[in-house]
Amino acid sequence: MRKDRLTKLANFLEEKVKPQWFDIRIFLSKGFEKQKCGSVACAIGWMSAAFPRSGITIHRGLVSWKEYSNFEAAREFFEIDHELCFHLFNPMNYPSNRRARMDVVRRIRQTVKKAKVKGHEKSLDSLIAQGGPL
Repeated sequence: MRKDRLTKLANFLEEKVKPQWFDIRIFLSKGFEKQKCGSVACAIGWMSAAFPRSGITIHRGLVSWKEYSNFEAAREFFEIDHELCFHLFNPMNYPSNRRARMDVVRRIRQTVKKAKVKGHEKSLDSLIAQGGPL
């Protein structure tokens, strides 16, 4: 899992994307590529703006990275499995009253935090098993 990239996306969504520019139900609305007024995107749709030098592109309503598009592009870019990708980015995995930009930001941050804790616990367990210093 690329916690650094997930954190950067969460920060970008919170700091740069106005609430009215976000819609979890739509990868990209018509006109988004040309930054037309009133266009919206979901977290995956905003990836190209959050990571401008990453090679993520938008073309004809698809968010692409390498040979992957949309959910698969996010899965590969963030180095997460299919289940976690859908947990973070699929609107069907959010209650209908919890699909705003900050709901997605919170879920991303909670996921990164849990991953850090799990990683720390594994490190601590292996130190104990090896008899290393605590």
